[in-house]
Amino acid sequence: MALINKLVSTFLDNNKVDITVKLFICLIILGCIIKILTTSIKQADETGGIGEATGTIWGYLIILFSLLGLIIMKVDSTTNSTEQILNNTIGIPIYFYFLCAIILWTLYLNVTYFKEINKHLTPPNYSYWNLWNTVFILFISGFIIFDEIIKEDKIKDPKIVKITIGFILFLMFIITGIQHTILQNFTVDG
Repeated sequence: MALINKLVSTFLDNNKVDITVKLFICLIILGCIIKILTTSIKQADETGGIGEATGTIWGYLIILFSLLGLIIMKVDSTTNSTEQILNNTIGIPIYFYFLCAIILWTLYLNVTYFKEINKHLTPPNYSYWNLWNTVFILFISGFIIFDEIIKEDKIKDPKIVKITIGFILFLMFIITGIQHTILQNFTVDG
């Protein structure tokens, strides 16, 4: 707990990190909190309008908005040359794009199987893998914060952080594929 407090206080007190980056990272954390709190809704709505899928959609849309905001913030808009803007876009860490793709895939699944997920007509395995997907989103959010601190302060070698993020994204890709298979082949029609 002391490590988390130190990390958060170091990040918030760091004057080198732009306030908009801090805002977007806080929105990522808010999206994770929304996702976690709404995952605990176990009472099914008769219409299927409120439930786990609703929270996933809201939470992940906030996270996706924040990631896209971070990507836009990293592109230098003062340059007039298309080539310079393209070079700025290439300089953005690749895990931002992969995380956006995985979140879009998860959003697609939750919109497609919205009522089935909210009415709990999915096998228990789906909720298990959905929990792991949320845990990995939390880990990646923490690593993004840590990566911003490392990048600004040059504390340590960021290669370890990037390798860890890549491994977690690979696991998230597999988990989302498992969720897709479960929803596509094992969902009970209600």
